[in-house]
Amino acid sequence: MTLKNFLKRSIPAPPIPAPPLLTPPPSLDASVLTAALNRPDPVLIETRPGETADRIDRLPLIKDEDGGDVVDIWERMQIDARTDPVIADLFDTFHLWGSETDRMNAFVELGVGKALAEFIGRFGVKPEHSIADVGCGSGWLAYSLNCIGYKDLVAMEPNAGATMLLKRLAGDRIEIINDLDIWRGVRNRFDALVSMATVHHWEHIPWIAIEARRTMKPGAYWFAVMEWFADTPAEFVEAMNGHPTRERYKMYEWAYPASAYVDLIQSVGFTLNAVVPMYYRNNAYMTVGAKAPLPDTVDQDALNRLVDENLTGPNGTVELFWAEVDARRRAPGYKMFTRPQVMVFQRTAVD
Repeated sequence: MTLKNFLKRSIPAPPIPAPPLLTPPPSLDASVLTAALNRPDPVLIETRPGETADRIDRLPLIKDEDGGDVVDIWERMQIDARTDPVIADLFDTFHLWGSETDRMNAFVELGVGKALAEFIGRFGVKPEHSIADVGCGSGWLAYSLNCIGYKDLVAMEPNAGATMLLKRLAGDRIEIINDLDIWRGVRNRFDALVSMATVHHWEHIPWIAIEARRTMKPGAYWFAVMEWFADTPAEFVEAMNGHPTRERYKMYEWAYPASAYVDLIQSVGFTLNAVVPMYYRNNAYMTVGAKAPLPDTVDQDALNRLVDENLTGPNGTVELFWAEVDARRRAPGYKMFTRPQVMVFQRTAVD
């Protein structure tokens, strides 16, 4: 099956308004990709000088150390959610209402952990294998995997306050690492890493990727799920200014092009092995999947077959990813593989 076959029709649709944190494609016109591959338009180059003190100049740059402890931030967010519709919407999107136990169970019931377990199983990762949830936050993904039978789990989160609930609920069933010195001492232990909405918090992606790589066995996989993307200066400014917690609670966040994540991670001993595009299986791997409803230009069953039949290998999803990267550098259009749900990296040899 080709990319063209899963499109119901080609409609010159106007851009769809972007929901928070996501950027759905304005259309899924396969002819745009075909034209870019067979008769490329020139790469888009901006030549207007612009103005002084533009939106990039005015953008506040925030680092984590400028803010408070995660427990303090969480308490402030709970108070703000009662009166601020922006924070209330964040709570709705990420299932943050209710007691601590209710929130953890809500994530389990959401089914993302179960869907990811099925997906990583396609790469040979089984419940008996050693898996680390890197930058786990509250640890809901590790907890979800434990609930469905995974035994050798590590939840790594530098902020100990974030994993207090996980420690109470999971006891010694999940090893929790909050000390970065301990994490940096782990060598060749894990069969797989998973990270959920984590890498865009890293101030130096290659550095931290190297530290993660050292914990992995040769040939192990890293499943990077639900990252934060922006391709152009305009998208970047909109994303950064529109983030509900970045400036308010002094949290370091950075939106990158999907290709930047890939290039930075591949540069330190990984190879991109597969890319799961937005809309595949109704965004089953995203806790915010409901924020990106399926456009009427996409046939869900056909898209699922396209990815299932071409997930890895030559001319598979990695090829489709790079074709879309190239196409979007030449003309505006849909963004699907460049807004991936999951990027699958494999630790590979360095000669």
